[in-house]
Amino acid sequence: MMTLHASRRVLVLRNGLESCAIRASDLLAIDHDGPAARVTVDAPIRDLSDHLPKHTSKTGSHVRLIVDVDGERFGIRTNAEIELVETVAFYRIPRLVREAGCAPWLLGFVLVDHEQHLQPTLWIDLASLATAQETRS
Repeated sequence: MMTLHASRRVLVLRNGLESCAIRASDLLAIDHDGPAARVTVDAPIRDLSDHLPKHTSKTGSHVRLIVDVDGERFGIRTNAEIELVETVAFYRIPRLVREAGCAPWLLGFVLVDHEQHLQPTLWIDLASLATAQETRS
């Protein structure tokens, strides 16, 4: 059974037909990417597209999403369109699914009203993603 959470504001990151959501309160800043960046980070920049489905298009402008984890700033690069929305509902992934090997930064799903249709959208935790150990070989 999934856990339901009260309505909150989220940032929906859309890239082509793919989208994901993050809690707006999880971000320290949204900054330019590359030489125009103003916010310094304490670790190498991660690319969000490395952790999402590969069949996305390059529709948005390049930005860095900055999160603070225990006083350290981490940057996550994305080229998605960003929209602040009110969610209809949050659903956490059940413990059984998490223990079966689900990525620790995938929290569950949110229902987002997109063009007057409720759309289930991946709900991710940028702080967990930023601090996760690389497992690629």
